[in-house]
Amino acid sequence: DMQNENALLFNKCTLLYEEISYVMNHGDIGHVKLCLIVWIFIFHATRKHKYAKHIIQFLYQTHVVYPEGLK
Repeated sequence: DMQNENALLFNKCTLLYEEISYVMNHGDIGHVKLCLIVWIFIFHATRKHKYAKHIIQFLYQTHVVYPEGLK
């Protein structure tokens, strides 16, 4: 039913938030980058294109633009 589906989607997003919050607090930047990829799709699906664009720019800059010492 619809109520169960909404509850499952809420739990999924809550777990994603908890995961990124945990890895940010512990300084695991590699895991943060992996979590941000999932958030790009979530922001696009919820029509928050500016947030997705900024995450994409951040990931592009950290992988391509910044010198090796800053990556």
